[in-house]
Amino acid sequence: MGMETSQLLCQLKSLLGVSDDDRQDRLPHDMLNDELLQIPQTGFLRLDEVLKFIPVGKSTWWKWVKDGIAPKSIKLSSRITVWKAEEIKFFIDQKYPS
Repeated sequence: MGMETSQLLCQLKSLLGVSDDDRQDRLPHDMLNDELLQIPQTGFLRLDEVLKFIPVGKSTWWKWVKDGIAPKSIKLSSRITVWKAEEIKFFIDQKYPS
């Protein structure tokens, strides 16, 4: 793991108030190496894809959306909800600055 990635991981843990033994399954070290740095520039992300980049549970994410903390969702159909990739990237950059 590179130094930049290691620092980002420490910042994420600090912002979320977790220690090394807390939420280990939600903050794998590998996640920041590849996935976080590969958010598409444009397009849409479904909830499971969003949560690959933002280490919170579904209920927390939906609360953030409801409270205006996270970007608004877009309803494509009655069963498909998405977020703009660029808004998720901007949200991550604002919430977890490097």
